[in-house]
Amino acid sequence: MNDKVPTNTIVKKGQLNSIIWTWPFNYGRDLGIVDLLVALEEKYNKANIGLYRDDGLAALKNITDSQAERTKKDIFKTFASFNLKIHHRIHQGDGNCQATSSVIYKATVKEENEDTKCYYGLTESTFKSRYTNHRYSFNHKKHANSTELSKHVWKLKQGGRPFTISWSIVTRANETKRRNLCLAEKLCINNANKNGLLNKRFVIGNIKYLLVTVGTVFLCLYLVAVVDCIRNPVRLIKHGYGDVLIAIHESIPEDHLIVDRLKNIFKSASSHLHTATRRWTYFQNVTILIPKTWSDNLREAPATTERFDKANFVVDQPNPEYGDNPYTRQTRGCGEPGDFVHFTERWVTDEQYSWYYWGDPGKVTVHEWAHLRWGVFNEYPEDDDQHFYYDQNGRVEPTRCSESIVGESRDIHNNYVRCNTDPDSGVMPEPGCRFFPDLKGNDAPASLMYANYLDSVINFCHSDDENTAGPAKHNRLARNKHNKQCFYQSIWDIMLKHDDFQDGKTPFKEPLDTTPNFLVMQEVDLRIVLVLDISGSMNSRNRLEAMVQASTKYIGYTVPNNTWIGIVEFSTSAAIRSYLVQVDNMETRKDLINLLPRSTGGSTCIGCGLRDGVEVLEHGGNTAAGGILFLVTDGGENKHPYIRDVVDELVEKAVVVNTLALSNGADDGLADLSEQTGGNSYWYSESPDSTALHDAYMDTILSRTAANVNTPVQLASYKTKVGRGDDYDNHVIIDSSIGRDTVFFIFWDLKRNQRVDVTITSPRGTIIDENSDNYLVDTRTHSIVIIIEGIAEPGHWLYHIKNTDSRDQVVEISIESKSASLTSDPLRLSSSSSSSLITESPPMIVIHADLLQGYQQVNNAKVTAIVERPSPYGAVELLLLDNGVGRHFVVHTIVLNEQNRLL
Repeated sequence: MNDKVPTNTIVKKGQLNSIIWTWPFNYGRDLGIVDLLVALEEKYNKANIGLYRDDGLAALKNITDSQAERTKKDIFKTFASFNLKIHHRIHQGDGNCQATSSVIYKATVKEENEDTKCYYGLTESTFKSRYTNHRYSFNHKKHANSTELSKHVWKLKQGGRPFTISWSIVTRANETKRRNLCLAEKLCINNANKNGLLNKRFVIGNIKYLLVTVGTVFLCLYLVAVVDCIRNPVRLIKHGYGDVLIAIHESIPEDHLIVDRLKNIFKSASSHLHTATRRWTYFQNVTILIPKTWSDNLREAPATTERFDKANFVVDQPNPEYGDNPYTRQTRGCGEPGDFVHFTERWVTDEQYSWYYWGDPGKVTVHEWAHLRWGVFNEYPEDDDQHFYYDQNGRVEPTRCSESIVGESRDIHNNYVRCNTDPDSGVMPEPGCRFFPDLKGNDAPASLMYANYLDSVINFCHSDDENTAGPAKHNRLARNKHNKQCFYQSIWDIMLKHDDFQDGKTPFKEPLDTTPNFLVMQEVDLRIVLVLDISGSMNSRNRLEAMVQASTKYIGYTVPNNTWIGIVEFSTSAAIRSYLVQVDNMETRKDLINLLPRSTGGSTCIGCGLRDGVEVLEHGGNTAAGGILFLVTDGGENKHPYIRDVVDELVEKAVVVNTLALSNGADDGLADLSEQTGGNSYWYSESPDSTALHDAYMDTILSRTAANVNTPVQLASYKTKVGRGDDYDNHVIIDSSIGRDTVFFIFWDLKRNQRVDVTITSPRGTIIDENSDNYLVDTRTHSIVIIIEGIAEPGHWLYHIKNTDSRDQVVEISIESKSASLTSDPLRLSSSSSSSLITESPPMIVIHADLLQGYQQVNNAKVTAIVERPSPYGAVELLLLDNGVGRHFVVHTIVLNEQNRLL
C-alpha cells in the first residue's frame, strides 16, 4: 500500500455536518494523486477539491448525518481504488449550537432597505447564556449601553425602524487555545468591513522600522504598514477600466515618441483585452504621467494625486535581472493583485525590437495586466525541472497551455538537436531539452499566459473549451507556476472569482469601440501643509517640544528643494501661520522654522485645523487637489467640527492627509482619515527608545517621491541612554556608494537643559567639534547638526558623545547620506504588511520587504523589524529571514503571542 496517510474530520454544527480531509502530496511526481483528485472532482463539487501548498485538501459542507456516513464510506472506497489507505479521526460536536462554549460569535442586524451592521463578541461560557444576556439588554432600557450591539438596537427601536437580527458562530477555541480567544476576537473585528461594523477597531501594535545590515553597512529604514500595498486603484465602470495610470520616471530623457507609442500600445491592448475577456472588459481611460523634468509641451493637465510610485505601469530604467523584458512585480498569492508592471524605454520606443523578441506589444500588455489585475501566473516553465511532465497516460509532454499548441523539442546544450523523440518511453529528456512552439503552424487560441507571441493565441485557458474558437482547455498537469500557485485552476477560473466578473456583469453583445481616452498629466512639486496640534495636552511629556524638534529637522533638511510648505496650528480653533512657501535655500527654511508654534492651550478641534489646511492649499486661486496635509496630534478631538464633519470635503477635493498620532491617547479616527484620503498613518508610542517620530516625518517624503540620486538613505536612527558625566562612543561605516550630503543629527534629552558635547572623527583622523563651522547647535530644539561637506570619505566615522549634565540623558542619533554618484541609484527599502493593525494572535502578519538599488535586489542583507506596541508592552525586535519566495521581493512572516515571544 502507498504510505501516504490522509486524515479525515467530521465536524457537526447543529443538524448539519462538514467533512474535511487532507493528504500529503508530492508536487509533480505523484500521478496517482492527480488521478485521485480528478476522480473526487467527478463525484463531488470540484469547487471543494483542490491542492493547498504540498497537501491535497477537500471539504463538503452542510450535509445531514446520514449523508455524512454514506459519504465517509464512499471516500474510503475511492481512496482504496487508487491503492491508498485512509486513517481517519472523527471529531463530533454535540449538535447543539447554543450549548457551544468558548466561541466568537457574530450578530447581523439588518434593516429594511438599509445597510447591514455586524457585531462580533466572545464568550468563554455557553453561547446560550451570552445570547440570553443580549436579549435582556434589548428589552431593558437601563442596559441599553451594555454593548455596542445594544446601543444600536435601542437606536433603531427609538427611531421606529424595523430590523432583524441573525446569529452565527465564527470560530470555537479548544482548551489549549482559549487563552488566545480575546485576541482572536480583536482580529475578527479588525478584519471586518469597517463601514458595517458596530465594534470599535483595535490598534494593537505597529511596525516601527527595519534595521538593515548590508555587508558592513548599517541602515535604518522606516517601514510603513500599508494594507495590501495597493497602488493606484483602477475602477471598472460598466465594462471599461478607468483611471489606469502609466508613469514615466524622471531619469528617462524627454522623448515625445514614448507618449505616442504608449498610446498605440494601449489602443492595441484594449482591443486584445476585449477579445481575451470575451467582450467583457477594455481600457477606457488611461492617464500618462510625465516627469516634471520634462517640458510642458505635452502636458494636458497638472497632476493632482497621481505619482510615479503609485502607478500601475511604469516606464523606467531596465531591471538588471530582466533587461528589457516587461514584467509584473507580484508579492501576493493567487487571485490577489500585483504591484506594478515595468516597461523599459527601449521596449516602448523600439517597435521592431519589441515585436521581434516579444511579439505584439498589445498582447504583451494584456499578459502583464492579467498578472497585475487578477493575480494569475505564467503558464510557461520558469525552472529547469518544469519543462516536461507526465500526462495521465504516462507520456512525457512539454509544459504548455493549451496542449493543442504544437512545436518541436530541441536540446539547447547540444546544438539544438531534436530531443524527447520517444514520449511514450516514460523517460524524461536531457536537462537541456526545451519545447519550441511553431511560430506559423499553430491554430491554438490559448493561452496568453503561455505564448502570447503566437499569432493564433488570443485567449486565456479555460477549465473547459465551451464557447471558445478552438481548443483552449486548461492543462492542469503542466508543471508551471500558475498551476502550483493557483492549485491547478485555470486562468479563467481565477478571473471569474474577481469582482470584475461578479454582481451580474455580462459581456457586450454588440461590437464596441475599445479605443481608450488618453490624458497626459505632468508631475508637480510637492505641496505640504503641516497641521500641528497645540492643545493643552501637548504641554505634557514635552510633546510640543518633540513635535517642534521633528518639524525643524523636516523643514530644514528632509523636504527636497522646490517643495511648497505651509503651517497651520490648532487647538480650540485654528490659525494659519504660513501660506505655501517654496523652499529653495536655507534662509527660506529658517524663516519657516521660526513660525513653528511655541505655546500650548485649549481644546482639540482637529476639523478646524484640517479646514484651515485646505484654505492654505487653495490660497491664491490654487486647487487643493493633490495637496498634502500632515496632521500631528496627541489627543482625541473634543470640539466641532470633527474629522467626520470634514472628511467628505477632503475626499471630494482630492486632498491627501498623512496622520501622526502622538501617544496612545490620539484619536481613533486618524488611521481611517488617512485611509480614506490616500495618505499614510503613523504612530509614536513615546517609549524611551522609540525613534518613530523622526522616522515618520522622513517617510512622508520618501513615500511620496520616486527614488532618485537625491533620495536620502538613513544610515542610523536609534536612542541610547548616556549616564551623567559618561561618554558614549560608536561609529558608522560609509562605503563608496554613498557619502554625498552626509548629516549627523544628535538630539539631547528634552527634559534636560545641559546639552551634550559631540565630536566626530573621519577615517583619516579629521576632527569635527563645537569649534568647527559645520557644527550647528539649536538649544530650542535640543539638537546638534553636523554637516559633512562634499563627499564623505569611505570608512569608519567615529562619533563621541559626552553627557555633561548632572543626570542621565536619553540621546537620539540619526545619520543620513545620499548616493555618492549623481548617476548611481540609491539603496531604497519598499515594504508593507498584510495589515495595518498588528495583532498578537494568528493568523500571521506578513511583512513584504524589498531592499533595492534601482531595480536590482540587494543580497546578503540582515533585516530586523522593530515592532512597537502600546503600553505596557515593550517593543519587539524580529530578525526577518528571506523565505525564498519570488525573485523581485522578500516575504517575511511574523507571529507574536502575549508573552512577547516569536512563535
